[in-house]
Amino acid sequence: ASVSEEVLPLKSAALSGLSQILLSVRNGQAAKEHSRLLYRILAPFLVNLFGSESGFQIEKATSDPQPVLVSRALDCLASGIWKDMGKDPQHDWEDVLKLSRAFVQMSGGKQPAWTVRESACLAGASLASFGALEPLRSPETISSLLECTNHSQKDRKFWRVRLAGLRLIKGLISRAGEVKGHGRTSLGGPLGINDTFDEKQLMLEALLPHKEAILKIARKSLSDPEAQVTAAASEICSSMSWWP
Repeated sequence: ASVSEEVLPLKSAALSGLSQILLSVRNGQAAKEHSRLLYRILAPFLVNLFGSESGFQIEKATSDPQPVLVSRALDCLASGIWKDMGKDPQHDWEDVLKLSRAFVQMSGGKQPAWTVRESACLAGASLASFGALEPLRSPETISSLLECTNHSQKDRKFWRVRLAGLRLIKGLISRAGEVKGHGRTSLGGPLGINDTFDEKQLMLEALLPHKEAILKIARKSLSDPEAQVTAAASEICSSMSWWP
């Protein structure tokens, strides 16, 4: 059932606070174990708030999801993704490919709320930054995540949506490593992610077929009227400058 106007702000604030808690847990000690436990407890409730458009098979989907709650639920899901999630998924909402496809649906033009489109791209960025590399580097997953970014770049009204799409790309390419000084280093992943050099190499090889498409998006964004978007695009171009 739809949420009354009196209760909606309270639920939104509660989900926003939950997102911050999940972020702090992910950055704390024993982060992987605690994040995994909390995610598995909360994910069924969060996915239920998405409604039927997410594509997940759930028993009692919210019939009339409020955009603000969908956005906050996506933020919570993104904050709860633990490091290396997806190696052995126990549910659909732990499956990297199925999550990426859900984010495509929720970031597309048929979604009228720009806050939901932004949160879907940011959730994709979290998945790209922290998901297990083996399912993440599959052609289907990469294509789905890049489709989220393509959706975001079509939004000429809300620059935060475009920025979220670029952050998704930054999450993806960070898993392929970076260059420090004159040599490549294996320290290029997100905070706390210790991908091996071989894993980064496999991720790079999976992303190379999409190199020109990614650079096209980044170069076009260099002329964006919003400074934060151009800064993110510049970082992407710089990070990919060493790619073959």
